[in-house]
Amino acid sequence: MKGGVGKTTIAVNLACALASQNIDVALVDADIQATASEWIALGKLPITGYAIPLESLHSVRRWFESEERIRRLVNQMLTVKADIEVIDLPPHLSGSAVASLAVCDLVVIPCGASAADISATAKTLELVERAREIRSGHPPVLIVPTRIDWRTGAGRAIESALAQLGEPIGSGIAQRVSFADSLSIGEWIGQYAPDSPGHHEIENLAEIVRGVLGESNAPDLRDLAEQARTAEAEAGGLEPEPGMAT
Repeated sequence: MKGGVGKTTIAVNLACALASQNIDVALVDADIQATASEWIALGKLPITGYAIPLESLHSVRRWFESEERIRRLVNQMLTVKADIEVIDLPPHLSGSAVASLAVCDLVVIPCGASAADISATAKTLELVERAREIRSGHPPVLIVPTRIDWRTGAGRAIESALAQLGEPIGSGIAQRVSFADSLSIGEWIGQYAPDSPGHHEIENLAEIVRGVLGESNAPDLRDLAEQARTAEAEAGGLEPEPGMAT
């Protein structure tokens, strides 16, 4: 995962949006930078935070082949008690990423509009595929376009570009000053700017996540995957298959 794509902003705001629906939500800060922990420490958010900064990953193969290491990291994450646990991972491949993929129900990958962001997302998906080999096809993935300026060509083309990665694409999160301002005073977007466009974007993402986790009747990832395939077809990447939405 690449830094600078709003990873912690998405994690904290998503956790708070879920908590606003009377769900017990915990956020695990596995990033040594501890931005999420500092945000939560101000005491204004409706979530519980746990700081578990875990080790860097020097070899993906070494972590996947070391059952003892994975078991230790997984056990740390499983000590957290909540209905939903959101894990804010570091902006690089890490032991915490491997441990999270061993137990998580959904991987949310924020991705910006640049070629570097898309390349980093592709590398993260390679790690997900390793986990899927072990977990019989799990976990599912939701790619979330973030910090998008829809006025730019890159911003307008992001969904079609991401569709080529073959994974479902969630609601986009635009680049908004309100996200940075809410962080600076320790609030989430629903507190700082309720009913704003940024708040609605986070709520839309939370609704998808709740649907995947069985908390609502929101569209599931299979529906989103079909939308992603259709977007790719419209971009010229493939022909629509029978039964696909057009």
